[in-house]
Amino acid sequence: MPHPHGLSKSRYTAGLQCHRQLWWRVHEPDAPELVPDAGTQRVFDTGVQVGEVARSYVPGGVLIDLPHTDYEGKIAETRRAIRAGAPAIYEASFVADRVFVAVDILVREPRGWRVIEVKSTTSLKEQHLPDAAIQVYAARQTGLRVTGAEVMVLNRPVLPGPVQSVHASRRIRRRRGSARQHPHEVRSQLSMLAGPLPVVPTGPHCSEPYDCPFIHALLAGAASASREHAVSDQEQGAGVRGAWIRHHS
Repeated sequence: MPHPHGLSKSRYTAGLQCHRQLWWRVHEPDAPELVPDAGTQRVFDTGVQVGEVARSYVPGGVLIDLPHTDYEGKIAETRRAIRAGAPAIYEASFVADRVFVAVDILVREPRGWRVIEVKSTTSLKEQHLPDAAIQVYAARQTGLRVTGAEVMVLNRPVLPGPVQSVHASRRIRRRRGSARQHPHEVRSQLSMLAGPLPVVPTGPHCSEPYDCPFIHALLAGAASASREHAVSDQEQGAGVRGAWIRHHS
């Protein structure tokens, strides 16, 4: 089972934003900060609908539809679909260098395969690029010939109700040096996850490109610690965040 203490595309992009956030996501997956509220859950649900509609733009594909944690089964089904000549694969799954990825849409082309990442936004954003790039990296590491990647975005905002015709594609241009960065960053994140909770000061990265789910706890804990000296930066490891919050609640 390759995922538990390895990386996924969401973990990888969280690690690009902050190693401390990634460490907590991996080592404390049941943290209350990671439980989606009603608004966040609606966003997730819309994303599922958008992904389903996106497949209609690339018809005839094979869906890898297995339980979320059946990583080995997903990888095996993906291999079978590739060997069987599937023109496209939805949720195609790969693992390499302890990085597990599930590609929204993998399209067969004359010279190989194209990765399509589906997003519930109306434009291509900078933070979408590493999300797609890590999928290309993992798939290529397995020996798959990947010709490139693109992000499929909304052609208009999603309104309440069922999602219908919503997509337009934005092809990602190759960026100099980007391919060389991924192995180094993957090794850096995996090494960090094998150690104690890293010390990362708060800063602009706490809200860019996404709000860190732990930021309020960090700021509250930092304020309490500065007054009472109850928590030291040396207290690193599993449960530090929880102990910090419980002590000051």
